[in-house]
Amino acid sequence: MKNILFLLILISTLFSAKGYCQIESVVVEKYYYSDANDSADTDGGFLPIGSITYRVFVDLVKGSSITKIYGDSAHMLKFFSATPFFNNTDRGKSYGYEIDNTKLGKNTVALDSWISLGAASKKHLGIPKADDPDSSIVGGIYNDGGSQGNTPGLISNGSSLAGIPVTDKDGLVQVLAIPTNYFPSGDFPLMSTLDTSIFGDNSKTYFESHNATLQCSGAAGFDSLNKVLVAQLTTIDDINFEINLEVKDSSGNLVRYIAVGNDTTYIQNQVQVTERLSPFLKYPPSCGCTDPYYLEYSNQYACSDSSACLTKIKLGCMDQLACNYDPDANFNVNEMCCYPGFCNDRDLDIVCPSLSSGNRLFQVYPNPTVDNINMVINGDDSKLINIEVYNAYGVLLFIHQFNIVGQNVVNMSLNSLEHGVYMLKAYTEKGIYNSTIIKQ
Repeated sequence: MKNILFLLILISTLFSAKGYCQIESVVVEKYYYSDANDSADTDGGFLPIGSITYRVFVDLVKGSSITKIYGDSAHMLKFFSATPFFNNTDRGKSYGYEIDNTKLGKNTVALDSWISLGAASKKHLGIPKADDPDSSIVGGIYNDGGSQGNTPGLISNGSSLAGIPVTDKDGLVQVLAIPTNYFPSGDFPLMSTLDTSIFGDNSKTYFESHNATLQCSGAAGFDSLNKVLVAQLTTIDDINFEINLEVKDSSGNLVRYIAVGNDTTYIQNQVQVTERLSPFLKYPPSCGCTDPYYLEYSNQYACSDSSACLTKIKLGCMDQLACNYDPDANFNVNEMCCYPGFCNDRDLDIVCPSLSSGNRLFQVYPNPTVDNINMVINGDDSKLINIEVYNAYGVLLFIHQFNIVGQNVVNMSLNSLEHGVYMLKAYTEKGIYNSTIIKQ
């Protein structure tokens, strides 16, 4: 029974490979496309026409929160574009939670590049525009140019390429308090420095580090959707990133999710650390076969490409020495293999009919008997036979082994038994045989 249970667990694990992950997906939102008006304003530095402001959200299961975004010796933290990232040199910051909420309507501050854990200002959480429950406080008439009546206002481009215009929904929701105890370390600039971005200046096209950590008490999403903002990036080109996160689940357990590598567990400072691969944390996502019923399946894929699923899995015994060897199987399960006298608690007569005792004649006589019995197994040329005798309640009474080489009949004494009904079980190299006997 335990072998069959193991088999069921194995199959269940195979067909539910991602069920344990606290990260459901990563959403990259195109927040805004800059136009000529934005480019003409130089208060915060030059913003090229056609620059795209991206926002990166991590979609967590309910009750989870992010406590850390990091790069370490084994896992790089990486943000990259072919063109420089925009840093607002006027009121821009390295981290979203540092942005003064009263400055979001000043020049192009709302398009600054930074990382964060949840917060998009000192009083606002960042959320996808489509989930924004209120109107906008940035862009157009809310920007300092527009409010003075001198220009149509900055950040007012309504390009459909960015979905909902930020003048309608800005993806900002005011809260009583943002997550607390933010602390950058390693290659991240300290909050007391004059750096306006983790990228340093407007000429940088990447940030890469094996030694950078931003942590906090725990950042969760604004609502039950639990989407947590981790970066806002403005550049004229596509973006690439690899991020690693420490996530706290609803029970307070910490698990690290990595963009590249394999699931592992190790001890660090006498504390057990669990790392799990989340392919969503690498962008652009790698697509492939995500259907675990196919051999081409891999948990390295963040998105599905059904054309990559070519070979459907057929579980079976691939041991040619087994009586139930399956030449059509392509995924071997040792626990499914059956051999003469051994079939993992399954009925050998059904699994391997060629070895079935139904093809042999197990004779026990005389039955009823007063003293001895004779046993004959026609068609079984095994060298040894083990006999187990049970009472009517299934209690094993004794075991005898006989060498049956050259013998057609095995004789066994029942002198030690009282009158009654007994069950007889015989084991040979070729099968298992059962009979009921009566002792008079």
